[in-house]
Amino acid sequence: MLGLKGFYLPAFMFSAVLLSLLSLYILPSSLSKRSSIFCYIQGDEPQTEFFKKQIESERSVILTESRKEVIDSVKKRPLSYGIIISSYKNNTSVEAILRGYESIKTKNNIRMLYSYITSDPVELEEIESRKILNNAKRKLPFNERVIPLSILFVSCIMTFFLIINMLMSEKENNTFKSIIISPSSIIDVVMSKVLFMTILGAFSGLIIIYLNFNLNQHYWLSALTILSCSFFSSSLGAFLSSFFKNLYRAATWIFILLAFLTLPVTTYFTDRFDSWIKVLPTSLVIDALLESLFYQDDNWIIFQSIGYTMIIGLVLFSLSILNIKKGMYK
Repeated sequence: MLGLKGFYLPAFMFSAVLLSLLSLYILPSSLSKRSSIFCYIQGDEPQTEFFKKQIESERSVILTESRKEVIDSVKKRPLSYGIIISSYKNNTSVEAILRGYESIKTKNNIRMLYSYITSDPVELEEIESRKILNNAKRKLPFNERVIPLSILFVSCIMTFFLIINMLMSEKENNTFKSIIISPSSIIDVVMSKVLFMTILGAFSGLIIIYLNFNLNQHYWLSALTILSCSFFSSSLGAFLSSFFKNLYRAATWIFILLAFLTLPVTTYFTDRFDSWIKVLPTSLVIDALLESLFYQDDNWIIFQSIGYTMIIGLVLFSLSILNIKKGMYK
């Protein structure tokens, strides 16, 4: 096939391996060097003044004026946590304000900070914890958060561009018009291109998963998510190609649809998705990949993404067939 003889397969495989190497060995686990720690101290005056002087030497600790300020500050900053120290009648206690996905390492840091401030050793079990975001997902390292975007790039963005290139080449060679006098049908030709590009995109996405993860029980759900995403983007590319005779004429719409596909990426790292962005197919795919690869506690998100992208893909594929047929006889 054209793709095997040309650059399609090497391009997909090279991109998949390169993106995997980036997440495994080059990208840092965090873009933030230190977490923000908000502290509020309440209680008897002599003791609390001593605690506050101890905090002055800790640059990462921000002293607040109230318990509410600690909670509000932690809610606003994803990489932060809070500590509230109470000291009454020589009895000192500590309360940790957490977002809900903190690791044991973070809790140990709270324990050590409390011991440093009060000069009073404490065990983890003695620390009262309050989770202010009980339904929060654990915070993923930066290099792991990039993995769904890498998969989206090879299975969606690349398939979208390359199938347009493939179908435009067929138009320039008058392949579709020659079908009129051949035993092949337009459905056979377009379907072969869409399926070929779908398989290439899905295969590349699976390479990224294989290089970054051990196989797990939700691996097949990740595979279905990627496959449906590749089919959607291939069908979208075929649909767009059906309206134009060459890449030059289609360039404006290619960039418009590219902006549409990548819009969820622009807000991905800020954790601030507007409700209308969440209904975009690529946004659903990102959520499904996060769920299948990392969290694995809500399969409905995955099945919703698979169903949504497959239905839209089938509609776009059908429309592209009708539009190409219409253009053959002009």
